[in-house]
Amino acid sequence: MRYRIALILIVLLLIAPRMLSAQETQAKTPEVRAAELQAELSKSTYTAKRSVPMAEGIFVEEGRVVEALYGPALAEHGTAIAARKPATISKVALLDRAIQVYFADNKCSLLILTKGDRETKDLTDAQLLELAKQGIGALFTAKGETPAPAKKAT
Repeated sequence: MRYRIALILIVLLLIAPRMLSAQETQAKTPEVRAAELQAELSKSTYTAKRSVPMAEGIFVEEGRVVEALYGPALAEHGTAIAARKPATISKVALLDRAIQVYFADNKCSLLILTKGDRETKDLTDAQLLELAKQGIGALFTAKGETPAPAKKAT
């Protein structure tokens, strides 16, 4: 009997933090989560690896640009960010199955698709950040993070 109680307590201790994390994530609105993601991504500076088209919705799947759509977008819309030029994130939006990251004052955006049929609402904040970084890495190199301001001792 004691072993069963101990086993139940151990299982609860292992599951409880995950349940709390999931509840915290679900309690936030998509707009709040997008703003937090943008704040986190904005800690890095980005440089274009190659010319980035002036198009809304450059598709990125599993860390790779969907080339069949990229070339025509560049030819049709022209360049928003030239290769080896710096770029800043101007906005982040969470869609059902993608993260949309806007650059260059909303002149272009990446549509970073989730894996499989997962929805962004089902991803933790850490998973969203990792997905966004992987997607951005398809067209940009990220350099360092600006350090967070030191907290004052109370």
